[in-house]
Amino acid sequence: LGGRNGLYRGWVMSALVRSCMFAYFGTYELLRKQFGMTAGSKGNRSTLESLGVSVLCGSLTGVSYWTCCYPFDVVRNRILVAPDTSPPLYRNGLHCAREIYRIHGYHGFLAGYTTCLLRSVPANAAAFLAYELSMHLLPPR
Repeated sequence: LGGRNGLYRGWVMSALVRSCMFAYFGTYELLRKQFGMTAGSKGNRSTLESLGVSVLCGSLTGVSYWTCCYPFDVVRNRILVAPDTSPPLYRNGLHCAREIYRIHGYHGFLAGYTTCLLRSVPANAAAFLAYELSMHLLPPR
């Protein structure tokens, strides 16, 4: 449905959500430096300590990323699930954001945020733990 233009519905909002990746990798590297570690090394810590730091940094990285992009993601999801009608329910991302604010206020942009963080913390901790384990197991360049 939606023809050729239906393929691009929500594209701008998806790009905005993905542009928040600076908060993902940037936060991870910043936190690792704060703990005196560089990517793929354990600094002056034991392997167990460095993996614990990776879990902590990964968890905080997930919180940082979703805090940055969640309002954009709410708008994107509203656009993507809107019925295919003529005229469209939302003209663009800004119109959708205004409608969310008009109906729900600022809280409308945070619907489901707590649940998202509850999922994000362990998922990102595991992802960065797997990354660091892989870096420890691979031979150095």
